[in-house]
Amino acid sequence: SYDSHRGKIINDLLDKQNLNSGDFTLAIVSLKSFSYDSEMKKVLLNINNKFSGYKNISPAYFSVFENMSYDSYQKEILNDLLNKNKLDDVQMIKLFKVLTKFSYDSYIREVLLVAIPKMSLNNNVVDAFFATVKSMSYDSEMEKVITELLDKPNLTDYAISAILKSVSLLSYDSSKVRILKTVKKYVNGKPALESQFKLAVKEISSDSEYRNLMDDID
Repeated sequence: SYDSHRGKIINDLLDKQNLNSGDFTLAIVSLKSFSYDSEMKKVLLNINNKFSGYKNISPAYFSVFENMSYDSYQKEILNDLLNKNKLDDVQMIKLFKVLTKFSYDSYIREVLLVAIPKMSLNNNVVDAFFATVKSMSYDSEMEKVITELLDKPNLTDYAISAILKSVSLLSYDSSKVRILKTVKKYVNGKPALESQFKLAVKEISSDSEYRNLMDDID
């Protein structure tokens, strides 16, 4: 196909020439006129190998995903990007934004599980993370990523607060209870978080679970 021919030319160019940032960006932008995700993927996986060597390419890079249709290809490219490069906060936020356009929760979850150990806990990154969680539909998938975030060392009060807020996105008591049980140890002795915790627990309809969760909370 025409795309595969162009893709090969771009990949050869990326491999053989020591492109400056401007030309590298042009090569990325040219992918937006491709018709096939599979051919875009071949070039983007190659770009991932060189991503960290260039400044200011991330706006162009992440804009290419707007022209892609399939979650499965995008997931593969983003996981590869995360595994090969250390993303800064701005890049991580852009990556989270791409995920909000996905159709399938399972693919969002797959990328988030790779991103969580690598993301910083700066407030704007945490906000972007939860905007992605909010774009998901299924409790089971949302619970997996929130639980994974809870495993992250040195959680900030801001992150704990965001986790408590996210409980209201869940439909089932069972998911809410499991997250609240895990988050409980972080709120003890912190009045603002404790009052937020109490609000989250109010959403639990089971009396016994409610009492268990409120135990030890002033």
